[in-house]
Amino acid sequence: MEHWRAGGGEIQYGSGGASCAPVVKRGSEVLAAIRIYPKKVEIPFGTLAKRNPFDDVAVREELRERLNAAPEVEIPLAKLDLYPSFRVTSLVAPSVWDVVAGCLDWFRATVTQQE
Repeated sequence: MEHWRAGGGEIQYGSGGASCAPVVKRGSEVLAAIRIYPKKVEIPFGTLAKRNPFDDVAVREELRERLNAAPEVEIPLAKLDLYPSFRVTSLVAPSVWDVVAGCLDWFRATVTQQE
């Protein structure tokens, strides 16, 4: 999360503190590439599919491919409109975290280009 905040990002917390998400605010919209829960990391493709530029399946597919570059992450193509997840414990491996952090940087750049 320090990586995200250092780049000017914000963290949104779920009710009761059971989840958090690095978010990008764009006007009245709040977009998140991932939401972190105690046991899983969820990718909210279902929500992103309703927001520009992620309403384009090719952009969601790029996010999926970038995340799948991380060891231990395998998001099926069939989940591009759903809420797939992977184990939160995977994030402790530097090889996974580095890929996820890179995806977050790409996500922020992609969203802010649409402003």
